[in-house]
Amino acid sequence: MKGGYEGALRAYLTSVKKYPDWNFHFVDTYAYTELGDYDQALAHLTQLRDQGWIWQWVEDNDGASVFPSIVTLRIEPMWDPLHTDSRFEALALRLGLPSSGISNRAKTN
Repeated sequence: MKGGYEGALRAYLTSVKKYPDWNFHFVDTYAYTELGDYDQALAHLTQLRDQGWIWQWVEDNDGASVFPSIVTLRIEPMWDPLHTDSRFEALALRLGLPSSGISNRAKTN
């Protein structure tokens, strides 16, 4: 694929728009995060929250698996690049997650 990893992410984001019933919207958000487009990533996370996205369940051969979701924002490594953004902290607090203190530490250092 032309463009390596970044090209693959951009191709994914272009192609997934053709499938509005696609159930793995966190992948779109992760792709934007990986591309460094934090504005889009945070906009998608907010949209997912507004749509009531809490758990992402998928049946596999071994039973149900839980995928990253709004409630795993603080602990799922895929969201780590967003943790120091004040918009991320505000979103997490609106979801009722405890404060991480990261934004406060960043302001005082």
